[in-house]
Amino acid sequence: MLHIIIIVALAVVVVDQILSAIVITDNSQSKGGTAFLLKGGPPARFAMIGFQSHRNHGLNFTLEIYIYICL
Repeated sequence: MLHIIIIVALAVVVVDQILSAIVITDNSQSKGGTAFLLKGGPPARFAMIGFQSHRNHGLNFTLEIYIYICL
């Protein structure tokens, strides 16, 4: 069985500090959007996040990135 995933949007985050958390909120009231981590993420210094929507639906996400602050 072959599964094909079409990514409609891609976010790449690169920071100087170590990522502590990534919070992704779907603001479309469950109309079919999905976000998933492709590479990196905590505790790395980068993250590649893919976003996918169902056919004929847009994307409406809030992406929050939290980092460790080293003093």
